[in-house]
Amino acid sequence: MSDIYNSKKINIHKKNGQYEIVIQDHKFIHSYIGSILNGLNIISDTTVDNKRTIKIKAHSIETLPKLLKMKKDKLSYLHLKNMFIDISEQIKSLKNDDKGILFFDIKDIIIINNDDVRYDSKFIFINMEKFINLNHHNDFDIITPFKTKKKTKHFYSPELLKIKKIPSNVPYNSCYYSFGLFISFCLQPFKKDCEYNIECIKKHLESISKSKVYWAILRTLQKNPNDRYLLFI
Repeated sequence: MSDIYNSKKINIHKKNGQYEIVIQDHKFIHSYIGSILNGLNIISDTTVDNKRTIKIKAHSIETLPKLLKMKKDKLSYLHLKNMFIDISEQIKSLKNDDKGILFFDIKDIIIINNDDVRYDSKFIFINMEKFINLNHHNDFDIITPFKTKKKTKHFYSPELLKIKKIPSNVPYNSCYYSFGLFISFCLQPFKKDCEYNIECIKKHLESISKSKVYWAILRTLQKNPNDRYLLFI
């Protein structure tokens, strides 16, 4: 048995030629689990107390850092499209569970490949320890200090960077900005200080200009959080 991803909340490993996804406290993220299982080749799905074990058939499962390294930090349009659609649905499903994500990191994502050329792939936000509860206004309460790490600073929303005191709160749509930056970074790494300059970001996205992914990203990067949307059309 070989571990692919291991945390307190979820473990993914390969066993006897199949992949097992073991999720703890699954009852609190019912909608999210439904979204990550959609489209997978499920062999069995069993629940014992707070532990849910799902066996799936797949060609391979890999982490996003591994895929980025293989692709020399530049994912294809198809990968960007699939990632935007898949993770958008997971973000929306989390809201149904009264939870959300503050910001993204490339280490948070795994890819389940159903073929050897990675055309039929599902992208999953797997770091369940990052899920936080929404308050009664559907916003995020920030009650513990956090540091903006150099390696992940690309993916913080402007609202998070403006926090000067604890407690504070940021709107739910704050995470959309982080997601848009994250997808943009997977097209190619940012140039210095480009992340919060929309004109610079448009130039960064020039290779996919006017495409569906391009417009989808720009919808997440609006200055006003209330004007941000997860929409792929």
